[in-house]
Amino acid sequence: LARVVINLVENALSFAGPQGQVHVTLSKTWRQGIVLTVADTGPGVPMADRSKIFERFYSAREGQDAREGNSGLGLYICQQIIEAHGGSLTVTQCPQLGGALFEITLS
Repeated sequence: LARVVINLVENALSFAGPQGQVHVTLSKTWRQGIVLTVADTGPGVPMADRSKIFERFYSAREGQDAREGNSGLGLYICQQIIEAHGGSLTVTQCPQLGGALFEITLS
C-alpha cells in the first residue's frame, strides 16, 4: 500500500509541475471505510482517458511530455494492489484544484 501512495503522489507532483500543488487527504468513515485522495493542479485526466490510464503499458504522456523510464505500469500496478486488498481506485477531476483526483477506498 505504501508503494501505491508513493506512486500516486509522485505522479501528482510530476503533472502539477514545480509551481503546482498536491493535496493528500486520509479519512475514515463508518460506512465507507478508509478513503485516501491525491489531488493536483495539473492538467487532469481527460474523460476519454480515465479508463485507459489503468491499463498495462498505457501512458498519457506523449511527444515531449514523455519521460525516460516511463513504462506505463505504475497506475496498473496501483489498481492491482488496491483491488487485491478489496478496495477501489478511481480518477475524476478535482473541483477545487482543477487537476486529477485519485481516490482509494478500502473497506
